[in-house]
Amino acid sequence: MKALDPRFRLLAVLAALLLGGCVSSATSIQYTPAVPAEQTCALKVISTLTVLEMDGEEVNWQADTFDYWAQVRIPQGKHAFVLDYRREANSSQSFGYHYRNAIVISYDRFTAGHTYELVAAEGAEAGGFSGLFTNMLQAMYDTVNRALRIGIRDLTADPDGEFTWLTPESYAK
Repeated sequence: MKALDPRFRLLAVLAALLLGGCVSSATSIQYTPAVPAEQTCALKVISTLTVLEMDGEEVNWQADTFDYWAQVRIPQGKHAFVLDYRREANSSQSFGYHYRNAIVISYDRFTAGHTYELVAAEGAEAGGFSGLFTNMLQAMYDTVNRALRIGIRDLTADPDGEFTWLTPESYAK
């Protein structure tokens, strides 16, 4: 059997490293709450959101440039967050960035040992894919007005479950 050209081997190794880097797309954030590790849960924050505060304490939790998530461990229980939303919009309809600043939300069901996803949906996405067909008028209205919803999902209890859509207590446009 013929041996592989060393240049091909090098190319294969580089490709594997590059693709492997794309798969591991979570920024790990070190946050040390004053509680034992067994009383914490993991919070994955989508890259379009930045957590500025948790329970009045300043933090800066955001995914690195090429990561899809930021992941941090937080204490169980109820927490209030202040978020910023940013999304690059390079489509035929709009260019630049969409921002919403100082979005205040709270969630009271963080359970120790669980993993949660915190996401944002804008425009027609805010009504969910099925909403495009069940309520076309609302989907068009949400798209035009850039409706924004913040959702959270418990991946441990139900990995494919629905998001709980949180009503922002306040935000500036």
